[in-house]
Amino acid sequence: MKRFRTSLAAKTAAVLLALAVGAGGFWSTVFILYQWDTLWLGSGYYDSNDYYSDLYNRSSQVRELARLLQNQEWNGALPYLDQRRLDMLEEALSPERTNFRFAIRRNDTGTLVYSNLEGAASLDESVHAVEQEELSLTQNGAAREQDYVVWNGKEQYYLLYIALPDAAGTKQLVTPEDAGLAAQYGYTFDGYEWAYDEMRDSRVTTSVLALEYGATDPLTVQDEFWDSYQDYQQYASYLPALAVLALPESLSGSFWSLALWGGLAATAVEAAGLPVIQAAIAPALAAVPPSATYAALLVFTADTVVSLQLLRRAGDPAVLSLGNLRAA
Repeated sequence: MKRFRTSLAAKTAAVLLALAVGAGGFWSTVFILYQWDTLWLGSGYYDSNDYYSDLYNRSSQVRELARLLQNQEWNGALPYLDQRRLDMLEEALSPERTNFRFAIRRNDTGTLVYSNLEGAASLDESVHAVEQEELSLTQNGAAREQDYVVWNGKEQYYLLYIALPDAAGTKQLVTPEDAGLAAQYGYTFDGYEWAYDEMRDSRVTTSVLALEYGATDPLTVQDEFWDSYQDYQQYASYLPALAVLALPESLSGSFWSLALWGGLAATAVEAAGLPVIQAAIAPALAAVPPSATYAALLVFTADTVVSLQLLRRAGDPAVLSLGNLRAA
């Protein structure tokens, strides 16, 4: 292979340029892989990672709001700091401040507990898609922590002491013969020890709530959903340039090669962003195992290391051209 002789300054510049291009290609590839589900497998912003990240954060607020509202119902009033937090959550989740919409209902009856929907609009009409989850809350769930057992060596079984729900914290001795009393507090005896079921404990009050939520479509309030939608649009516009930057040296070693393969790569990426193309390729892309993605990243990293080593020895980017590599 013909070796190009250049000055030290030219060699240094070539190596620095190669490092910059290699780093750019590496991080471009990492970015594309990171946003793979968002920009390739989804059908738009409402299927993106950014959207679901914001949705999860807001749903956490709804769960906290539901707990405070339930405690308020059980106890009649909230402590000062809990009431302050409730007021802050109601303000943060008001429809004037967020595109997030939600409804809290009794899971057994469907009775509405709280909602930030405006007017008579239903949740299905207000959001792009409705997400649902169940939230189970308990009052006096720690009552069992005061119960304990004592081994009866004579009878060869455990005696049970139950903390009664009175102000004095009275302990009630329960033997296997007291099956009815034990069942009242969620205990059953199996001939040796006591099994506990919180759902049957009369000291514990349980409330199961249904949480439903989503984000409006279109977005009308400037909040985190609005911001992530703008970011999503920018991600989509960056992809063609990133695809060109991630091309291997063998396809971008000359102007005409870069023009050909870069144009094809940019066009392919832009076409893949169209819903009709996404619908066609989504099954195939979804079938690619994660191990294949990591293997491709490993090969890319190894190629970068080898390319830098060749540049260090040759001192000229032309050493990486397809023709020179074949001649070697």
